[in-house]
Amino acid sequence: MDMFGKVGLVEVPILIAPDQKAWMDRMIKLYSMFVRMLLHNAMEEQKRQEVLDAEDEDDDE
Repeated sequence: MDMFGKVGLVEVPILIAPDQKAWMDRMIKLYSMFVRMLLHNAMEEQKRQEVLDAEDEDDDE
């Protein structure tokens, strides 16, 4: 498999109960919120680190 190539998705029909669907939807929502929180925290940390680096460069001069 080419790492940079596109791989087609395959749809597989499955039957799940309504309560399983509700549980899956809830888990996907939680996972999505968790990933967004991680990305937000990483961006905030990056900004903080850039400020610290700029301050260090000012101190070196």
